[in-house]
Amino acid sequence: MYENTNFPPRGSGVVRALISNILAQKNAEGPVGALRIAEQRWGKGSEVAVITRAAVAGGSTASGAWGAELEAQSAVAEFLEIVTPMTILGRTANLRRVPVGVPVVKQTGAATGYWVAQGKATPLSSMAFDRTTLEAKMRVGAIVVVSNDLLEAPGGDEVLRGDLALAVASATDAAFIDHQNAGVAGEKPPGIAYGMPAIPASGSDAATFKVDIANALEAFTGSLMNAVWVMHPRAAAAIGLLMGAAGVACNLGARGGELAGLPVLTSELVEITTDGTAITLFDASSVLITEGTLIMGKNSDGAVEMDNEPTGDGTPTAATTLVPLWQTESTGLKVGRHIEWELGRPGAAVVITGVPFGAL
Repeated sequence: MYENTNFPPRGSGVVRALISNILAQKNAEGPVGALRIAEQRWGKGSEVAVITRAAVAGGSTASGAWGAELEAQSAVAEFLEIVTPMTILGRTANLRRVPVGVPVVKQTGAATGYWVAQGKATPLSSMAFDRTTLEAKMRVGAIVVVSNDLLEAPGGDEVLRGDLALAVASATDAAFIDHQNAGVAGEKPPGIAYGMPAIPASGSDAATFKVDIANALEAFTGSLMNAVWVMHPRAAAAIGLLMGAAGVACNLGARGGELAGLPVLTSELVEITTDGTAITLFDASSVLITEGTLIMGKNSDGAVEMDNEPTGDGTPTAATTLVPLWQTESTGLKVGRHIEWELGRPGAAVVITGVPFGAL
């Protein structure tokens, strides 16, 4: 029996709308069928029913009412509210958010003040600025292929909502915090600490780690008032235990805390191997970030390459093995999030590399 509730989990409206349209398309019922499915499965007053109803109001497949799209936009915003707290950027305060496609000024050099005696000339001070524009044309994309049985099953929307949100969040974090990510023009922005000072870890005890922290702070030229550490949860837990055993007050664990009086965010997308891991320090107020639209789509008639490194691109074309969705009773769900970032000041990020704590 289908569930029927007017109070769905946040972020599920868009996914439920996709499911309704997929099942209607499967039965060749069109928008009216999608509305019927939404109303039967989740209730006439549900968010997904309102979204779906907007497509068929007044005998038209595209309503011209001034508020027709507001409900759908609200559902998209709710889905982003699920994704955002899962990311490093979403948990970082004091980021400099800028509009899409609008030139902004970033400061590359600060002014200097002087003490001046009475009657003496005030020394001049120069500031350096640069202009940049974040277009948000880069997109984090994910395709999830699921069986049609899952779409029809009660609770299937919960599974899809979680998987799609996690896929987008993971790809965002992996690119943002990887200090070796040089970025790809027009495809992916570089890691926030790429090209910034790198401090090799000097040892595996508390004393050498304190030296590494001091060296990182010395190389860091951003604002410590807005600085944030990012590390793997295993590294954070190991450092907390290490410092505690050495008699050093340290409020740090797998879920974060503080290190040298600065907040620590943990993410499992920080790479950790037998060779160690990296700890990144960046000035949040120097990070320019812009976010564009969220794109979601579905298809059950095409074919997909079941590979996380597909070779069947359109530029250039290449032969590959495809799995037909219709033949396998499957549906592909695609989600894309437009997002771009840039470090606005040189030296506003630094990374400690080869940190042995918590290594697998």
